[in-house]
Amino acid sequence: MKEVGQVENTDIPIEQELIIGSYRWFTYAPEVTGLRLICLEDLDTGTVVTTTVADRQLRTAAHRAWAGARQSRSAGMPWEILCQMGEKGIDPDQKLEEMFRGYGHASVGDMARLSVDMGRIPMHLCLSLFQEGSINSGQEKSTRYQTTFGKALLHPIKYYLPTHLSKEEQLEEDYQSFGTQSRELFAKHRAVLQEAFGQYYRVDSTDREQKSALTFTGS
Repeated sequence: MKEVGQVENTDIPIEQELIIGSYRWFTYAPEVTGLRLICLEDLDTGTVVTTTVADRQLRTAAHRAWAGARQSRSAGMPWEILCQMGEKGIDPDQKLEEMFRGYGHASVGDMARLSVDMGRIPMHLCLSLFQEGSINSGQEKSTRYQTTFGKALLHPIKYYLPTHLSKEEQLEEDYQSFGTQSRELFAKHRAVLQEAFGQYYRVDSTDREQKSALTFTGS
C-alpha cells in the first residue's frame, strides 16, 4: 500500500488504456512487468488499485510474493517495481529463499496466491483494512525510508471535510504545511535522534545487524 503524493516514473509504456467517467483502466504487458498488470485509477482522488495476472511460463507465486516484499522498501508504484525486477534480472525464488533463511520472514508468502495493491491512499485506510478482518495480510510501504519518500505529501484534506468546507483553499495549504514541517524537522534532527537511540540501546556499530536496526529506527 502506498500513501498519496509519492512520485512515480511515467516512462514505462502502457499496453492499453480505457477511461469511463471518472475511472481510468490501464494495463502493462508481460514483456514490461513480467506478469500482466491490470490497473484502475480513480481520477477524482488519484487512488490506484492494481493486480497481476498469472502466467504459466513463469513462477507466478514467487513473482507476486517478491514484488509484494519489495513494496515495503520501495517508493515506486507496482509497475515500476515489477519493471525493475525484469531490468535487473531478479530471480524471485532466490530472493525469497534468502529472506526465509536469513530473516525467518515468511509473511510475503501470504501474497503469493493473490496480490492487490492500493496506491495513493491515506495511512488510516491501511489500518482500517487490516482491522476489518483476520484473513488478509500484506505489506505497507515503510516510512523508515524517508529519504526515498522525500516528496510524500499528506492526503488532501478535502476528502475528510463537509462539502461546504472542502473548497477552502487556505485550509488545504495550512494542512499540507504540517506535512512539510514534519519532514523538515525530521531531516534537521535525524542525526541527533539516531545518536540518541544508539546510546540508549548501546548499539555496537561494528555489528552489521545492530547498525542496520539502528538505521531503520532512526529513520
